[in-house]
Amino acid sequence: MINSTQWINLPVGYNLDDHLNTDTVISHPNITYYDWPAAWNTPIAADAAAYLTKRAGPLSQAAPNIGPMMWEEVKGPDGIVRQFQWTSRVEGSNGAGNGNNMTLSLYLGRGQISRGRTVIQKGLNMVVDTLPYGDKNDLATVAIAIDHMAKSLLTVPGLTYKYGPYADGTDPNCAANLTATEFLASVPLTYSNIGARRANHWLGTAKMGTDSGLTGGTSVVDTNTKIYGTDNIFVVDASIFPGMPSTNPSSYIVTAAEKAADKIQALANNVGVARYGQCGGLYYAGSQACTAPYACTYGNSFYSQCL
Repeated sequence: MINSTQWINLPVGYNLDDHLNTDTVISHPNITYYDWPAAWNTPIAADAAAYLTKRAGPLSQAAPNIGPMMWEEVKGPDGIVRQFQWTSRVEGSNGAGNGNNMTLSLYLGRGQISRGRTVIQKGLNMVVDTLPYGDKNDLATVAIAIDHMAKSLLTVPGLTYKYGPYADGTDPNCAANLTATEFLASVPLTYSNIGARRANHWLGTAKMGTDSGLTGGTSVVDTNTKIYGTDNIFVVDASIFPGMPSTNPSSYIVTAAEKAADKIQALANNVGVARYGQCGGLYYAGSQACTAPYACTYGNSFYSQCL
């Protein structure tokens, strides 16, 4: 590795964010499961014909089983407004089979306080070191959102919860008649259960901001996506997001990348620093390139010069 005097100490790996996902399962006689896996090889003849001749019908959907999507804003106990997205798919989960069941997934988005951390281990493998879930006010607000949905849906005649608040008790994985708060507390928020709670929308670990991590701030890249303490290294991906949007972040990443490309191209070229000029240091933000034949030479943490 390069000499430690050349290391750039930035808060990389912190600010890890992901949508906290919480599943519930409802049942109703009018819900009918469509066997998508079977449709790959043995589709219903009418559905196959509709797709091949008209590009219509169930097989023309962009994502199998995705049903209604709903959004809500909820003010938490701490006064912070959090945004939620519900997605639904016509299939069972969490011990409830298919048939007449539908899984509703709640994603906690904007306003989320919880943050985690990811690290690179000695074998150069990356792991989640701290889960980005668990803030008590985040969880309290999630419980409110779950309760709102349950109280709305349970007005529908014949609708029951198989997994979730006020469940009917037929699912051994979920006790009967739990409040939303009790239900949420019963769902493990641990590494062993991370597959059930994460949305795989990881972002935030090279946070963009104006508070440089070199001088005690929380940001890794500036608003041009350039890494603090460097001349010409940029990060353009999900890691630069300061926080989580309410919906799937894919389109936002594309939008941010297009904007970043414009900003990077608009930057002025670096100008070489003359002999004896400053080319580095903790609070230095100028060019780090020296004119030939000089090289940027470390003096101390506050000052490097071209020698």
